Amino acid sequence: MQVTFESKVKDVSLDPLFDRMAALYSRVERSLYVDLYGRGLKIKDLKRQHIPKFGITARQSGAIAVGLKGKVKAARASRVHQERPLKGRVEATEKRMAELEEGLLSSGAEEVPGSLAAALRRSS
Repeated sequence: MQVTFESKVKDVSLDPLFDRMAALYSRVERSLYVDLYGRGLKIKDLKRQHIPKFGITARQSGAIAVGLKGKVKAARASRVHQERPLKGRVEATEKRMAELEEGLLSSGAEEVPGSLAAALRRSS
């Protein structure tokens, strides 16, 4: 069984220490993100590099990697959910634009100047 404890530090003299710890954590996480997802390096190799480079323990390195993987997974899942309604809105807008253009053309206009719907049809 795992137990987690929480406490609040009321001693403000420790704030600079916590600020430095947070800055280090952020640097390690950003570096890990670039190396893992930007350069495509393997976590095993990165762990060996990051431990001496940042002066962290293997356990800290692993914890940061797990947290980062969770953030990336959540961001990817969120993006999928955001794309669906946007695609629907784009399709509905294109359909409405085509309907409006057809209405103008049927009313006697030969061409609709600057027609985005026509430009979209030409490009696809």
